[in-house]
Amino acid sequence: MDLSIVGCSLTEVGFGYRVVLTLHPAAQLIIGDTFDFRSVSGESHVVEVDSPEQLARVSPLLVALVGRSLRVAAVDVDGRLLLEFDEGSAIRVDPSARYEAFDLLVPAQIPSRILSTPGGALETWD
Repeated sequence: MDLSIVGCSLTEVGFGYRVVLTLHPAAQLIIGDTFDFRSVSGESHVVEVDSPEQLARVSPLLVALVGRSLRVAAVDVDGRLLLEFDEGSAIRVDPSARYEAFDLLVPAQIPSRILSTPGGALETWD
């Protein structure tokens, strides 16, 4: 499922046992479990959101994306979220057995909310 947030720019990154990405004009992505960040150089970082050390290692790379736009935003049939930024870095969030892997809120889109529930099923709200 392609998401209507392609072209949106990252305006804010927040941390605290989750990662919150705020996109302009109006979207918010909450990452609630382990995710993979691939830097523009191609280096991959597996990040557990409940690990302060791992968040500290990758946070400068994520913050450096502020102002960048999404060129790919999709959720596949297995519930995997993929975001690719215009400069080449990417975030992949796989389904989680334990937690809500991600929660995407886009009020101007239908569905307006896509939640990856424990086990990988997707819940949507119109």
